[in-house]
Amino acid sequence: MKPLYLNLIDFSSKFRIQMFSQNLIIYEGEYPKKLETAIVDFYGIALCNKGSSVQKVASQAYDLRENNILFFKPGDYYETIIHSDNYSGTFIGFNNSFLLNFYRQHSSILSLSGKEIIQFFNKNKIAKQLFQLIMQKKHEDNNAINEKMIKHMVLSLIYELTNQQQNSLKHSVPVSRTDELFFEFMHFLDENIYHERALHFYATKLFITPDYLSKIIKQKTKISGQEYIYRKVIKLSKGLILQDKNLTISEVSDILNFTDSNSFIRFFRQREGISPGKYRTEKQKK
Repeated sequence: MKPLYLNLIDFSSKFRIQMFSQNLIIYEGEYPKKLETAIVDFYGIALCNKGSSVQKVASQAYDLRENNILFFKPGDYYETIIHSDNYSGTFIGFNNSFLLNFYRQHSSILSLSGKEIIQFFNKNKIAKQLFQLIMQKKHEDNNAINEKMIKHMVLSLIYELTNQQQNSLKHSVPVSRTDELFFEFMHFLDENIYHERALHFYATKLFITPDYLSKIIKQKTKISGQEYIYRKVIKLSKGLILQDKNLTISEVSDILNFTDSNSFIRFFRQREGISPGKYRTEKQKK
């Protein structure tokens, strides 16, 4: 079955959760139903308050129990496998627009994995307290000042987690304008990779030329900008091909916005030396 594409508004509608603001969801309570396989284009931090749940993010299964958290990022393949009847939790969801409005230098959260977020959160009393404060303020009177306070507490939570990551590094390097552009490119890439593969599209988003963007990407990754994007597409396609055996190659092609399955097969074969169908068959034998 073809996976869903979920943006923040879709997620709000599916779970019947009221948006806190245009780019932010804050929810506490029972989860009304499981979420089948979906590709998300927003960030999510979920805290289990009661019960248990098994959820999968980017092919990694997480066993959520009381006081455990789950983290996912734009572009992640997300699925609820099972949860107990009494499962309830707290969820904070925000998209790139929310981050970019307040948090221009957001390179750290981009590099955090789900496992790192969980480790940092479990060790960080301030992060847990911020989570509780956000929920406490949400239940108070809804007014403009209270809304701003909650938004800044969400940002404080993000800063706290990413600051802990920075403190865990042996060497801290100041963020340059080149670093900012590269990490903003990665943000836009995660958000748009399923329907945009042209370097020009991302350069336009950043208000720079494609040549300059390619130069920045090559400085960071040793490969050209377009090659970086193509490798990302190949990685995503392999994940889709192997993770859901019920997905046809034609459906994978549709998900990645190729004009038709033949174009996708040709793209995959040129880069991997093998067709996507044969790649799946060989991997399933192992």
